[in-house]
Amino acid sequence: MSIYISCGEPSGDHYAGSIIRYLRKQTDEPIMGMLGPRGVAEQGEALWTIDQLSLMGSTDILAAIPRLLRLKNTMVKFILKEQPRRVIVIDSPDFHLPLIRSLRKKGFENPIFYVAPPTVWAWRKKRVRTLRRYCTLLLPLLRFEHLYLTEHDVPSLWIGHPFLDETSSSGVTEPSGRIIALLPGSRTGEVKRLLPILVESARQFQSMGYEPVFSIAPGLSSSIREKMKRDLRKWTLFEGRGKELMERSRMVVGASGTASLEAMMANRFMIVVYKGSWLSWRIYKNFVKTPWVSLPNIMAHETVYPELLQKEASSSRVMEEAILYLDDPEVEKQKHEALMRGRKDLGVPGATELWTQAILKGGLP
Repeated sequence: MSIYISCGEPSGDHYAGSIIRYLRKQTDEPIMGMLGPRGVAEQGEALWTIDQLSLMGSTDILAAIPRLLRLKNTMVKFILKEQPRRVIVIDSPDFHLPLIRSLRKKGFENPIFYVAPPTVWAWRKKRVRTLRRYCTLLLPLLRFEHLYLTEHDVPSLWIGHPFLDETSSSGVTEPSGRIIALLPGSRTGEVKRLLPILVESARQFQSMGYEPVFSIAPGLSSSIREKMKRDLRKWTLFEGRGKELMERSRMVVGASGTASLEAMMANRFMIVVYKGSWLSWRIYKNFVKTPWVSLPNIMAHETVYPELLQKEASSSRVMEEAILYLDDPEVEKQKHEALMRGRKDLGVPGATELWTQAILKGGLP
């Protein structure tokens, strides 16, 4: 008997590592699949690695379709042969939804769990039918996602965001010091598009007396990490988790995604920057119905974090928003009051342990 777990991004690998750690307390059966360094560190076996699924945007996916189809078919054959008693997929819906659909159509009957399921509440809502039909249980990260799924008769379990399990007992700290955390992202496409903007912003922050520090995400491929180190050799670099850098910083500038939620949990103001290809942006705008891209804004139904998207993504706009926050105590107060309200909607600790109970049981605990 074995457990199969698949993730395709650093954030997914983080959840995978936490799940494996809890599973290891209760079972010694093999745990294998597509994992990153965190999953491997917790004694998971990486048959494939997350950099094989390192994508950003619709055009990146289109270019990689032949390779991804081969990867998916190889995984399906392996799972059908191995017959793990549980399959867990995490995020990366453009890869994982076809994977679980193929498994079910080829007769795989064991429970399938989806951690951080696709944002069907925001776009491509018809995917909810696929989730309902093929998944045993969904394990969403946020309350409003759980409510949406249950309203559409999809089995879902939620008590809080798993990041709450890692919050220090001392709680959040107040922003202080002169460090500006710059996060170009955890995907190759993000890094290539955002790094020039962040470097120019860093020069301007430095001229104002602040200390820019660039985060090099642990999940990036070794080649990209080495290139970043060369390109950023004149700057201070941080190679741990972005959350740790945020907690030491005055404010954050960086890519949308998990980082914005981590910034909210760390009580740090963030300027969200996004720059994708023209085609990926047109596809996004045509399908996504929410006015924001970052989760803290979506949760709050207001612009807590400025979002500089596409043409707005420039160092001049970054500095406009940064100066407004850094130089106006009233703006700073309003932003942190909004962050406090948002954190209250994240639920309670214990999500990963509850997920593990459900996975081992084969459904709702």
